[in-house]
Amino acid sequence: MIEILPEERWPELKDIFEKEFNSALPHKGRSSIIADIGENGEINGFILTEVQLRIGCIHAPGKKAIKMLRWLEKNMLPDSIVTVIASSERFNSLCEKFKMRRLDGAVYRRDF
Repeated sequence: MIEILPEERWPELKDIFEKEFNSALPHKGRSSIIADIGENGEINGFILTEVQLRIGCIHAPGKKAIKMLRWLEKNMLPDSIVTVIASSERFNSLCEKFKMRRLDGAVYRRDF
């Protein structure tokens, strides 16, 4: 049966998050785990969904972007997630200055 996994069961996935994703458990309240629960209650698989902010465009002539990113950092709710799709090399150093970590992989998008 497919259902949203109750947060009190999330610790059952701790080892998977650490070993397979090199990650801690997600932030409660800002994430959901959609799970395939077997007849005996075992978790057969899951998908993590997260509410996050995606910085879609940065327009900052004269290098004022870091000031805007610092404002964003100061005003974010605790445990927020921010992603940047750095489609140009010029954004890499900006993201690093903002203490973001580079992720491997590709980004896919679908607008509903």
